[in-house]
Amino acid sequence: MYNRIAFKRSTHAASMLVLAVVFLVSSSSYAEPSAEWDVALNQEGIKVLTRGVPGSPYEEYKGITTVPASAATVMAIFMDPSATEQWLEGCRKVEMIERSGFYSQTTHQVFDFPWPATDRDFVIGFETEQTGENAFLLTMHDRSGELPEKPDLVRGEMPRGYYEVRQLSPDKTEIVMAQHVNPKGDLPSWMVNSLVTDTPYYSLKSLRSMVSDEKYADAAFVRDDEDVVTSVTH
Repeated sequence: MYNRIAFKRSTHAASMLVLAVVFLVSSSSYAEPSAEWDVALNQEGIKVLTRGVPGSPYEEYKGITTVPASAATVMAIFMDPSATEQWLEGCRKVEMIERSGFYSQTTHQVFDFPWPATDRDFVIGFETEQTGENAFLLTMHDRSGELPEKPDLVRGEMPRGYYEVRQLSPDKTEIVMAQHVNPKGDLPSWMVNSLVTDTPYYSLKSLRSMVSDEKYADAAFVRDDEDVVTSVTH
């Protein structure tokens, strides 16, 4: 089934491969780390792992949990910018810059940083791939150049990041959240790295609560004749 999906989307995939190569070249200083993941936190059903990144003073994190909901519910939340402001730790504003159907979108996200640091903003592109009947990979790409910088914010960069969504049963879905962030500016690495554990932990904890919101209770995928998801309704 998903070989046919891959064939159907081959032209799009080829285009994305070119973009991926450009992204990797421009982010060569953030090559895939060789270091093993360290378990930084494991409580309340949420596991957070961290590791160093060659050439960067800032650590990368990966958070893993399961939520009592379908993949459609989780994806409906991910596709709702107003929801992001509620579950993503530290995020106070999300603006949709561009959306091209279910599989591609670009957002502008503003984050509160501890005083006396200046708040940061990021321009992040999301490319979604359906990897199974009810499984998805949302890959993040830094798109800082697509929006002028704001005078009251420091423009950060997202060298690498992704979300994985995999439905385990009709009412249970696994979520993986991984990011490596460069907040730019004059910030001590210890302060940034102190947030590396809190961000995925509190984000996933809030996301777990949000899946029970009545707004997303009837979330469902819309599929074409080949079972490819084309959108999500709620």
